[in-house]
Amino acid sequence: MAFLAHASPDLPAQIIPLVASARDGRPSSRMRGGARQVGRGGEDRAMSASNNNHNNNNDNNNNNSVLQQLLNLQKLAAPVPDQDEVSQILSAELVRWRGNPRLATIILSGLAKHRLPLLARSVLISMLASRVEANVFHYNTAISACEKAGHWQLALHFFSSMPDLKLAPNKITYSATMSACEKAGQWQLALSLLSRMPEMRVDQDEITYNAAISACEKGGQWQLALSLLSSMTSVRIIPNEISYNAAISACEKAGRWKVALHLLSSIFGCR
Repeated sequence: MAFLAHASPDLPAQIIPLVASARDGRPSSRMRGGARQVGRGGEDRAMSASNNNHNNNNDNNNNNSVLQQLLNLQKLAAPVPDQDEVSQILSAELVRWRGNPRLATIILSGLAKHRLPLLARSVLISMLASRVEANVFHYNTAISACEKAGHWQLALHFFSSMPDLKLAPNKITYSATMSACEKAGQWQLALSLLSRMPEMRVDQDEITYNAAISACEKGGQWQLALSLLSSMTSVRIIPNEISYNAAISACEKAGRWKVALHLLSSIFGCR
């Protein structure tokens, strides 16, 4: 502490008591007050964190309860639940969803996991009727539910209705919608969606191309599948194993085994 003793005369007046207390080992009143303030600040932060955790737990509990009520309704009213009953279940939550749209996404994700696109549609209808602003995440999740359940028409309905709500489909929207079409063998629709992406300024990637190639494979369009595969590099997309496998499968189903063998050799040649 010797250097503090020599430095004290030149220090600002508000710092000198701190230096003096450091000499005799006793905390100054300023230090004690500061410690109390730090302590209170720590307590405030801890209380704030505790309140946030409490609110998050309440949100999770509410979401789990609402989701379970919707699932129970689906069991009783399959295949299409009554819209009024869905709105009644959601009535207490819709106000909270206006301030936190992510809560709605959680519910829709749960419905997608259970492959319930019709129920997801009912939730979106209730949201819009109650002036809860729907976003691209909500619609992507609903389209994912359609893709999982094989409801390609409903997926296209969601996709086509987004511009009316001033929502711009993104890469995930296109991928999920194309996948729904692919699983239903709707290769023309999958190709149409893929071709629209550049003009809508949405980047194509290997996932969207793979969905289109798989759609051609399911539709028996082996030549289109090969054309898509060969065009990937021209748009700076590197084909992966899924790309090659879908094209090979398309050739195999069409009895074009020589072409399939050539593609297979190309895979090993790239490694």
